[in-house]
Amino acid sequence: MASQEQVIKPIDPEVLPPSHLPTLREDLATIEKFFNDLTPIFEEVRRLNQAGGIKNPETRIRAGVLNAEWKRICGEAEETMKPHKKVVNDFKEKYVLTPERKVNNRGEEIKALLGNMMAKWDRDEQAAKDAEQRRQQLEEKQRLDRIAEEKRQADEAQAKELRAKRVAEIRQDLKDKKITKRQAEKQLREAGAMEEALKAQAAAEEEEAKEKATETAKTVKVQSNIPTLAGNVKRITYLAKCSNPRGFIMSMMQAFAKKDIATFERLLKMVEVSNDKLTDEAKAQIKTHSDDDRHDLTAAEFLALYPFVELEEKRSY
Repeated sequence: MASQEQVIKPIDPEVLPPSHLPTLREDLATIEKFFNDLTPIFEEVRRLNQAGGIKNPETRIRAGVLNAEWKRICGEAEETMKPHKKVVNDFKEKYVLTPERKVNNRGEEIKALLGNMMAKWDRDEQAAKDAEQRRQQLEEKQRLDRIAEEKRQADEAQAKELRAKRVAEIRQDLKDKKITKRQAEKQLREAGAMEEALKAQAAAEEEEAKEKATETAKTVKVQSNIPTLAGNVKRITYLAKCSNPRGFIMSMMQAFAKKDIATFERLLKMVEVSNDKLTDEAKAQIKTHSDDDRHDLTAAEFLALYPFVELEEKRSY
């Protein structure tokens, strides 16, 4: 009782005059009386529990009387303190929550305006940065591709030149009678094969160079112009929302039917059985006693409809 009075004393009389709580001392004394009235009820209930609980109609009737009595006392205690709680809640609303809310609301207005403007600028800047990066990467890829093509052309020209030089040598040897016509035929065929082999090598090297150029071009980066400032938390998050719950469930079931366990397990993690909804359905459907004609199902019938569900009976008095 003394501790509750100490909560009231520090309040500025100009803000919350004592006249607002004229009966507080008397009502706190009444609350203490209510607590004392509950003590013998508590002791009797504890003795009943220690004796093994309710064993006959007489003790069941007595339990009901005690149940009604503690509820009455607690109800009167709540009514006694209701005026004081209203004063305290009004004070809290007017002098604590409302001023704080006023500041926070203005802050949220600033946040909304600034946030939208900053987000738009950042998105546009990011899009421009990405576009410029793609342009530079493409430019670098095209440059490297041209180098690869020019090298292939030079290698092919060199192969053609080597073949022409070799053909001239073979024909001169044939003219000088150093080789026979049959030997010349064989050597000319080898010269042609050498040229084709060199051309094939040049084409393969060009293809490899272009593949490497694709990876090299990806290393070209463009720096963003989005500033980093103290007091600004630059964070990007994504909110995901299922637009078709039934379709989501069907996709999960189809994955199971196809034995695509990885997809099934991934989707299954997103599905949650609502115990609150099951409880609401149980309250709406299950009979509470044999003569209950307001509900349709017995507990066993309900469980048959919902697999892997357990029921817990709770009674209130």
